[in-house]
Amino acid sequence: MISDHQFNIRQILLREDMECYGRQTAQKIHSAKSSFALIKVMKAMKTTLAFLIRTGLTKGKALDP
Repeated sequence: MISDHQFNIRQILLREDMECYGRQTAQKIHSAKSSFALIKVMKAMKTTLAFLIRTGLTKGKALDP
């Protein structure tokens, strides 16, 4: 069974428009289509979505641990 994380990475690696650069080269040329940059964007989106869901479910109140 493929985990959600593996599925997301597989989707990124199979993109036809992805540019194949290493992390350092992609940073130098400011490539937004490298695998490293796309994974960072995906993680940021999921973190933001998770935050919005948590605050929406608690109606803006802090969550108790």
